[in-house]
Amino acid sequence: MAISTDIKNLLITSINALSSTQAVYGYRELNPTGWPCVWVVTSDLEGTFATTAENRRIYAYNVTCLWPLGEDFEKDGTPREEYAEETLADVVDQIINVIDDRAFLATINTFSSGDTVGLFIEASDAQWGEVDFQKGKAKAVQMLIRIHTDYNTTT
Repeated sequence: MAISTDIKNLLITSINALSSTQAVYGYRELNPTGWPCVWVVTSDLEGTFATTAENRRIYAYNVTCLWPLGEDFEKDGTPREEYAEETLADVVDQIINVIDDRAFLATINTFSSGDTVGLFIEASDAQWGEVDFQKGKAKAVQMLIRIHTDYNTTT
């Protein structure tokens, strides 16, 4: 399997294991089955020359966390918009924490291709907004996860 797909699957598996997420998709699911849900979508691949034996590659993924806004809802007296923001803030923190864990980066080094070394993951910014989907609107937070690697060109 391609290293890009391996990393994306690692992101999906890691996020899906969090207690704060109900559904994680590797695409933009327009009719999610659980909330909060997360979309993990491949964004970019950048490559540069590092040495005669290695090329530096940056794999990027858009990770979008969603919570529906369409219902008149209160949770323990908290208005829906505020509850959505609090819930998504917790999900974002947990995602960043799991990605920042050294074990996440170390897992990239164990992929079967054996020719890619995970170097580091950039600190991620989060942009807040709203997304339209089939059943209405959702509060959304989008992060760009950029994973820097070295690819060994001699193997």
